[in-house]
Amino acid sequence: MNPRDLLETARRLAHPGAVQPTQADLRRAVSTAYYALFHCLAAAAADLLTGSSRRGPEWHQVYRAPEHGKARSACQQQGVMRTFPTAIRNFAETFVDLQGARHAADYALEGA
Repeated sequence: MNPRDLLETARRLAHPGAVQPTQADLRRAVSTAYYALFHCLAAAAADLLTGSSRRGPEWHQVYRAPEHGKARSACQQQGVMRTFPTAIRNFAETFVDLQGARHAADYALEGA
């Protein structure tokens, strides 16, 4: 899964041009943007742990290992997060925020 392709899809859904996006388009855009971020996380972990071959079974196994809830919990551990560089802390904060937005987009009833 190419995260850049997912982000481009999210942009098209949210800003389709002359036509106003529907509520469904906006919700799908949020969900797709979250999955772009999740796939970045999975690829970074696989690259780091396997040497970024992206072809072998080891890479695919590590790529498929992250779990959404556990990733969120790790990103919310402020004591650990403050030891990382700003870019990683920003990623973690965005991950948590976007996962919450995705849950709202995918599961909240319209008008509720």
